[in-house]
Amino acid sequence: MAKTATTAFQAFAWANREQLAEAGLTYCSGFLRRNHAELAVAFSSKVTPLTRSQGAASAVDRLAVRERLPEMLGDPPGAPAYLATSEHLSTLVREQDDIDDLAEMLRSLYDEVTVLIVVRRADYWTPSAYVEAVKSRERRPFDEDFIARRSFVLDHQAMFQRWGKAFGDDNVHAVAFLESDKHDAKRLPARLLHAAGLAPGTVDAWPMPPLVANTSLSAYATELLRQLSNGRRKDPPMRVIANRGRVVATLRERWPGPAPALTPEAADELRRRGWVRTGIDQSPYAADDGWAEWASQPDAPTAPLVAVARKDVRQLTRLLQDQRLIDSTWFWRNERRAMRRARRLARTFIRR
Repeated sequence: MAKTATTAFQAFAWANREQLAEAGLTYCSGFLRRNHAELAVAFSSKVTPLTRSQGAASAVDRLAVRERLPEMLGDPPGAPAYLATSEHLSTLVREQDDIDDLAEMLRSLYDEVTVLIVVRRADYWTPSAYVEAVKSRERRPFDEDFIARRSFVLDHQAMFQRWGKAFGDDNVHAVAFLESDKHDAKRLPARLLHAAGLAPGTVDAWPMPPLVANTSLSAYATELLRQLSNGRRKDPPMRVIANRGRVVATLRERWPGPAPALTPEAADELRRRGWVRTGIDQSPYAADDGWAEWASQPDAPTAPLVAVARKDVRQLTRLLQDQRLIDSTWFWRNERRAMRRARRLARTFIRR
């Protein structure tokens, strides 16, 4: 799953790919980047900004990416085993038919395929997912609907059943992500690679590369960005895909602070649906250790969404205009529309 130290694991595996190969596990290196996004893009029924960035804006494009995958994955006779890793598999490849197609393709190349899914408790995962959603143009608040729309990844039992149906239950395993893993960057890679077949202690002496973390936002900055993107047009004014890093950097610098917490509405919905302690730790899918700690972690703290000042929205707008990260004509057009609505309401009130 995304937001489970995926970037850090991929950096660790890439930095230690020679050691991995010596241990019998070759890290696939034929992809554009080390997160192997093309593997998910080729089997996604959805067209998203990510699929478009990989040249897949249609079914025909996806087939073209799919045809290139064997070369990207590597020559099967060349190594005893290969490792591919992509957080996008859990978000883009959701439908049973798509997962079945992925399984069929991989089985055409390899004698055996094992699927490992790193799972984080939903009450800790959803606040991080909310920030990423806002950074990717989400305009809805962090509420019951936000939870419901992510059933494909939060309903662990259903998710693992889909993958188990395609690859065989014995070939699909859950690996626990623990909040305590944040204090020791090598714990999760060691646990994950042990589940992949490496002997315990194999990675202990391997170097840890400098941590590469996806930048997050404070609770206040997140709501500022959501309010800025909450216009009438379908697309917000920012050129988020090309310059999202600069937008996030501006927000982080000007409005630092604690990250968003789980909202009470979202917490209630998670509990109602049974998506906090989902039972995946007690299922046959659970692999390796860490599951007792996974289940016994305290409930994540809750807090309502913060309110933002209108003056800060205007200040952010000016900052992004100065950096050419926002379409000023869009902003002022919507500002004028808002002013006209306010004047009409005022006239109606005066007449009454």
